[in-house]
Amino acid sequence: MKTCILLGLVSVSLAATGQVSESPNALALLTVYSPEGPSMLEFPGRKSWAGHLWLDHGDVGRLTPGHFLTLKLREGEHCLAGERFSFMAHESDVRTVFTLHSGQRSFMRLVIESKAVAGFGPTRWLAEPVTCQEASHEAAAAQPVLLKRLEKSALDQVAREPFFPECMR
Repeated sequence: MKTCILLGLVSVSLAATGQVSESPNALALLTVYSPEGPSMLEFPGRKSWAGHLWLDHGDVGRLTPGHFLTLKLREGEHCLAGERFSFMAHESDVRTVFTLHSGQRSFMRLVIESKAVAGFGPTRWLAEPVTCQEASHEAAAAQPVLLKRLEKSALDQVAREPFFPECMR
C-alpha cells in the first residue's frame, strides 16, 4: 500500500514537471534535407539550402547542402522557416506550416529561391513537403548534420540517424 502511494506521488510529480518520457508512438518523425548542389547566391534560381532552420519559431541550427536532420516532434501543427536575408541570422516571415500525426514519418526538402545577382536581391528559404520516394531519390547519400551545428536547445528533438531513412514498403 505504501509503495503504491509513493509511486503515485512520483508519477504525479514527474507529470507536473513534464519529465515523463513519451511513448515513441506518440511522436512523429520529420526528416529535413538540403539536396546536394550549389547554394551560392551569385545568380538567380533555385539552390540548395545553406543557412539556419527555425522550427516553431525556435532556431534549430545550420544546415548545408548534402545534409539531413530527423526531428522527433509532437503530433499537431508545426512551422518551418529559414533565415531572413541579412548579416545576422533572423527568422524569415516565409514559413511552411504542416501537421504531423503520431507514428508518422514525413519529409521536407529545403531549398533557396533567389532572384539575387552578385549576392544582392530577394532570397527565400523554403521547406517543401515531399514523398519518401522523392526524398530518398534526392538524398540517399546525404550525411547527418553534425551535432555541433545545432542549437543546444534543439538537441532533445533530434533523432540521431547515421543514414538517410529508408522508405517503408
